[in-house]
This record gives sequence, C-alpha cells and structure tokens, in this order.
Amino acid sequence: MENVNKRAKAFNEREIEVMTDFLKLNIHKLRMNHGSGGPGMVARVREIWDELLAGVNACGNVPRTLQQIKEKWRNMVNIE
Repeated sequence: MENVNKRAKAFNEREIEVMTDFLKLNIHKLRMNHGSGGPGMVARVREIWDELLAGVNACGNVPRTLQQIKEKWRNMVNIE
C-alpha cells in the first residue's frame, strides 16, 4: 500500500532566493491593514501572493501550492 501522506520536496536555494527577493520588495503591501488599503485590498494581496507563487513555480523544482509558500515564509520569518 502506498503512503498517501508523502512529504513535499524541500525548497531549494533558488526557490528561497526568489521568495526572499520578491517579499523584500512587496512585504509592505502584504502587511498593510486591509481596512486602510482601500477597496480591493484583499484582491491585491491575493495577486501579490499569486505572483510569488508563479515565480517560485518557474524555478522548476516541483509545483508548489500557495499554502506551501505561505508556510515556508512564516517558517523563514520565525527563524530569523
């Protein structure tokens, strides 16, 4: 019987570099209070995350989900 709960492949250096560089440029947009961002702020934040997801997936290691990207970012921030 196959193990259904396989772990995702670890993020490689390039994926982490793409995430770090992208978020350095966009972190202020992601941390804005949704109320002070005006109409459409939630959609803009989602677009930023989707853009990051596309950039990481372009590295070609393995396809990542948005949940994996956000979890990796939270883990990276908590380590520093």
